[in-house]
Amino acid sequence: MDVKSMLDHVLAPFRGQRSDKLHHGQMGTAEEFAALVTPADIVAARIPLDPADVPESLRVLLPLAWYWGICDDAIRDVVEETATEEEKLEFANAVSPYNAEIRDWLDSCPVDGTMSDAAAAFMYMQLSLANMGLYREEDEAE
Repeated sequence: MDVKSMLDHVLAPFRGQRSDKLHHGQMGTAEEFAALVTPADIVAARIPLDPADVPESLRVLLPLAWYWGICDDAIRDVVEETATEEEKLEFANAVSPYNAEIRDWLDSCPVDGTMSDAAAAFMYMQLSLANMGLYREEDEAE
């Protein structure tokens, strides 16, 4: 599935809806926050990724990291919850053969808070897999 199709799928449930804005420091349940997420919030949560910041062997996953690698928990939850089971499995099957390599790359990143946006997106992409119970290493994928 291409990035535009993935985005169209995520935004479909929200078309024609308006919601209150999320406010910094606002308290509430995950469900309350999810109800406030707008299509614009989803688009704004996605970070442009520079392929030069990603090991060459992992660049094939850039569209998936852009789509699923959202750092905001509430927005990532909405993306996960609106995906079909088929989309989730397609995502897991595409990324799983690379999980060990991604993990090794992320483990090599500085621990001083200077992780690149691309590395963060890959980390949150793997978190998305874990949240959906779909994270597995290559040897587990077979």
